[in-house]
Amino acid sequence: MGGNRMHQTDNSGQLVPEDGIQLISEMMKRFAEGASQNQVTFWAIYQLKRLVRASAASLFLVDDEKNRLVCVYCDNGAEINGLELRVDEGVAGYVFQNDKALIVPVASSQ
Repeated sequence: MGGNRMHQTDNSGQLVPEDGIQLISEMMKRFAEGASQNQVTFWAIYQLKRLVRASAASLFLVDDEKNRLVCVYCDNGAEINGLELRVDEGVAGYVFQNDKALIVPVASSQ
């Protein structure tokens, strides 16, 4: 049962992880090769977006001093990096308030 899994490649010929274990393994490899935390994080978000076949993905971090969510990564065609939201605002606020991931069929309507 062990056998090698077939991997897809992206447009640049790089292998695309097929599951979470492969994703973590590739992240560790990238760290070992000297990639920064931001480079690995952004790469992983992009791969997760592809894995779940999402058209968009973003990463918001909490600014505890301002009690705001700040977009530090966005891959949806919109330039919202740096956007700040209240911790109870929008999809990001919902995810933060409820402490669980959320896939939204049409996020632009939220």
